[in-house]
Amino acid sequence: MRGAAWSSCRRRASVPNTDAEPSKPFLWKIRVQAMQNQVAIVMCNRVGKEGDVTFAGQSVVVDPYGNVVSKADDQEQLIIADIGLTQTAAARKQRPFLELRRPEWYD
Repeated sequence: MRGAAWSSCRRRASVPNTDAEPSKPFLWKIRVQAMQNQVAIVMCNRVGKEGDVTFAGQSVVVDPYGNVVSKADDQEQLIIADIGLTQTAAARKQRPFLELRRPEWYD
C-alpha cells in the first residue's frame, strides 16, 4: 500500500472476499490505511453463500482522511461515492506523512 501511495496512487481498490463478518477492527484498519497512505480505498466484498462459506459483504469506500464515505450492509447492493482527486492532494498537503517516509528502512 505504501509503495503504491508513494508512486502517485490516489485511489486503491481491494476485493478481499472475507467469509467472516468484518469486525470494527477490520473497518478501522481500512480507515487507518487510507489516512496513513492518503489514498481513497474502495473495499468491495462479496455477499451470499458458496458451499459452506457465507461471505460478509459490507463493502466500504473510505476517503484519504479515513472517513467512511459509503458503506453497504450484508446484502447485495450498489454503493456510490464521490471522491475527487483534489481531496487526495489536499490530504497530502495537510498531513505530509509520505514525506516522512524512510525508504532506506524498506527492503
